Amino acid sequence: MSKNKNSKRLFKDFESRTANGVFVRIAKDMMRSKAFSDLSMQQICLYMFFKSEYNPEKSTKGIVVEANDKNILFPDTKWKPLYRGNYRAWRKDRDTLILHGFIELSENGTFTRTPNVYALSSLWKEWPENQEEIRKKFEKTKCAKARAGPEE
Repeated sequence: MSKNKNSKRLFKDFESRTANGVFVRIAKDMMRSKAFSDLSMQQICLYMFFKSEYNPEKSTKGIVVEANDKNILFPDTKWKPLYRGNYRAWRKDRDTLILHGFIELSENGTFTRTPNVYALSSLWKEWPENQEEIRKKFEKTKCAKARAGPEE
């Protein structure tokens, strides 16, 4: 009996609470990269949570839902339980993920009192060669609103 190609692959009992759970996709070449091997376990865990917020592009009944890889919100309600409210540890790990090229800070919400907007990045592939380029881009985004001053 042949298997239907359109049938969903069900999760095993040890993989999820439900048979059709959602997963975080981490490729082996990423896991074996210099950037990934330089991360701590806590930073890898944080990256998994960032990836779990990613929704790929889908088409359901003719309606295309766009992917949110450039528009990921990670407000206090998401990181505080992970870090037990330790802002310094959260900020250090987030900055490490940015400087290693796994995520980018798309919009700094500090001055507008809104959550920061993050984007998943592929710059980790060239790390550490592009480390200075990533640092400059991060500093530019981090300080963009401060240089612009208050909006009128």
